[in-house]
Amino acid sequence: MGPAGLAILLAGLAASGAVALLTHGRVILLVLPLLFAAPLSLWRRR
Repeated sequence: MGPAGLAILLAGLAASGAVALLTHGRVILLVLPLLFAAPLSLWRRR
């Protein structure tokens, strides 16, 4: 995945995070670390 793909992925995560904040409130605080850890672990594996 190149820089463009990574930027799109981060933008998608930020958008979904904002929507989840509006709808779920505190639940997103538990989910956010998972959302960021999964792509990072996949990216490091390459």
